[in-house]
Amino acid sequence: MNVKILSCWFTTSYGTYTNGLRRALERRLGHEVGMIASNCGCGDPMEVGRKFMDLRCEFVELVNVPYYKKSNAVKEWLMVQARQVVYRERARRYLKLTGNAEVLHFQQILNAFGSVTVFNWLDMPCTAARVVTVHELDAYQQQHPELGSNYNKADGIIVHTDGMRDKLVSLGVHASHIEVVQHGIEIRPVYERPRGGIVYYLGHKLNASKGLITILTSLALLKKELGPEAPLLTIHGHYGGTAPEEGLQIAREAGVEGSVQWLNEISFDAAVDLYQGSQLCVLP
Repeated sequence: MNVKILSCWFTTSYGTYTNGLRRALERRLGHEVGMIASNCGCGDPMEVGRKFMDLRCEFVELVNVPYYKKSNAVKEWLMVQARQVVYRERARRYLKLTGNAEVLHFQQILNAFGSVTVFNWLDMPCTAARVVTVHELDAYQQQHPELGSNYNKADGIIVHTDGMRDKLVSLGVHASHIEVVQHGIEIRPVYERPRGGIVYYLGHKLNASKGLITILTSLALLKKELGPEAPLLTIHGHYGGTAPEEGLQIAREAGVEGSVQWLNEISFDAAVDLYQGSQLCVLP
């Protein structure tokens, strides 16, 4: 069976996820699995620097149109139309690279791999079976829930949580069409050493919706209550090799900069060890 995966292929969490999936499929199939990748539009240092997992991919380079809303209704309408045009072309480019693939597996995240691209991609004729793993629902499809039934055009949908399955069903996706795969394909041994501290995943960007102020304020309360027994907070994220200045400033203002360790971008193996060794793991 010839399989190709469509996904972000930079050295971030999604690249690591896709690489694990690719290796697992290659072990099972006994031959190489193709990779169709693109500049995803997130603007992370890994994307800007084009730091791929490896060079085994067919790469599509196109402009991205962000989700930012415009205050002017006319500008917003133009932005939406531009996004449709750009991402429909990206979907066409992806299909052009299908080759002799019998199965295409699309990893839906955001931007170049978001819902606009996915739904245009599913609308186009193709002889390969098409599977979509839905990792995230983007802003556009959440504003237009009536588009959810487009997923029924896929040959199968994969999600990683019951919550995502239930959400898709509420958007009109047939429940029989969805498979829940909870634990991924690289399950590590149980961590047997003593656990300690709190690990917090900051993601790919620092922004207000991720609760950094809340967790650092909470840490300040713990520090006041527990003194030297207060836990160390370790912050990990795929935003580059240095701690974001805004985050450092928030920690200083909360009075907890000495109780925070910024790990920034670390290897996948180091991240697994970090998360398994923590007493508490916080994922916004």
